[in-house]
Amino acid sequence: MSETTPIRYRIHPDAAWQQSANEIFVVTADNRLHNLRDEVSVALWAALEPDATLEGLVDTIVQEFEVSPDVARQDTRDFLEDAEERALIQRVP
Repeated sequence: MSETTPIRYRIHPDAAWQQSANEIFVVTADNRLHNLRDEVSVALWAALEPDATLEGLVDTIVQEFEVSPDVARQDTRDFLEDAEERALIQRVP
């Protein structure tokens, strides 16, 4: 039985971003501005550098916000799906 390599995620290389206080501003290649305002999104964004796995991101949320792994996993999956759709992040090949 072979072990699968976990998917890794990183900030999209075509996205320019800046943090201001507790908010992240991201401009994507299509010149759209995206704001990440909630604490969980800001924490996940910071944990993406240089790149991260789902489980690594879940661990970050569990530690920072004292939530259950199941809640953290769902929040993280929601964040990753939304951020990938908006070209804020990408999967690492």
